[in-house]
This record gives sequence, C-alpha cells and structure tokens, in this order.
Amino acid sequence: MGNGAAAILIGDQARVMAVDLGAFGNYSLETLDSARPSPEFDVVDVDRSLFAYLDCLSNSFQQYRSR
Repeated sequence: MGNGAAAILIGDQARVMAVDLGAFGNYSLETLDSARPSPEFDVVDVDRSLFAYLDCLSNSFQQYRSR
C-alpha cells in the first residue's frame, strides 16, 4: 500500500543488459488501488496495484527504447 520498488544491475561488463547512460524512459499513472475510508478500515486491490506497476515498467521501457 503506497510502496514502490526499483532494481538495477550495475557493472562495467553488464551481462544482462547494456544501457546508454544518456537515454532514459519514464512513465507514471494514477491508480485507485487502495483506500482508507476510515482509520480502522483499508480497501486494497492487489491485482490493480500489480498491473499498474507492470504497466509503468512496460511503458517506461518503451520510452527508453524510443530514445
């Protein structure tokens, strides 16, 4: 709920992927995947949250590739 994550692998000889440091990709969206209608009650849609993160990952990588 309200969490995010990022992971990168850094090295001189990248085995997984080599990137151009001058290029980048970014993407964001707002999703209503959680709500707190009262201090004692939370409503969370974990599927919507997961798909929002995956959508942002996919679209930011597409932005990166287009640069």
